[in-house]
This record gives sequence, C-alpha cells and structure tokens, in this order.
Amino acid sequence: MTFVRPIMEYGSSIWSPYMKNHIITIESVQRSFTKTLCRRCNIPFNSYMDRLQKLNIRSLEYRRLENDIIMVYKIINKLVDLQFESIFEFYKSPYNTRRHKFCLKLASFKYMAYKHTFANRAAKVWNDLPAKLVTITSKTAKVV
Repeated sequence: MTFVRPIMEYGSSIWSPYMKNHIITIESVQRSFTKTLCRRCNIPFNSYMDRLQKLNIRSLEYRRLENDIIMVYKIINKLVDLQFESIFEFYKSPYNTRRHKFCLKLASFKYMAYKHTFANRAAKVWNDLPAKLVTITSKTAKVV
C-alpha cells in the first residue's frame, strides 16, 4: 500500500476519472492487492468492501473525493499558493438559507469535458458538506 497508493493518488485533484470503466480499472489495482494480501495473511473475506473494512483502508474513489475536499479547504483558507478567485466563486444568494456560507458557485459549461473538472467536481461535494465540517479550523482535521 505504501508504495502503490501515492502513485495512484498523485495529481488526483487535477485528473480524477469520471467514466465508470476508468474508475473500475484504477480501483482494480487496489482490489487485486487487497485480495493477494488477505490470502497471504489468511484473513477471511467475502468481498472487496469486506477486505477494505478488515484492512481499515478506504477505496481509491473515496480517497480521491476526500483529497478534492481537502484541496478545496486549502484553497479557501489560503493554505496553498493558488488564488481562490481563479478557480472558484462563492455563491451569493439571499435565498441561501439551508446551506453554509462557503457555498461555491457551479459553473455551466458548453462542453461535457469541462463538467468533470476539479472546480465543478469539488464544488458539488463541498456544497453538500455540513456547515460544521466546512468551518472547521484545525489544519490537521480529517474528513470522516
């Protein structure tokens, strides 16, 4: 895990697969590794999700999502050298009563290829987070 996972996750905020066959192909690397590991260590398992639970790890798809959320947090709080205004825009509406104050505006695109860019993909997830999580102040806080 220590050797493969960083390679699999490198640059995931820039490129994250959105087509199901790409997601399955990338996940198959970890799926194969966990199966081999469980067999060699005589750990009984029923499924991939069962293996992840017993090994106390998350799927690569979940970790990409987690990395997106962490990157948005870092951009908003200026913990990385990226200008917020060049990537995102806060959603300002007087009718925004059910969401947190850090909601991001989703861009509309002419081409489908742009629909799955980091800014749009991450903003959707970020906007659905509870206010308590979005306004967290600890730099070491983990997304649960």
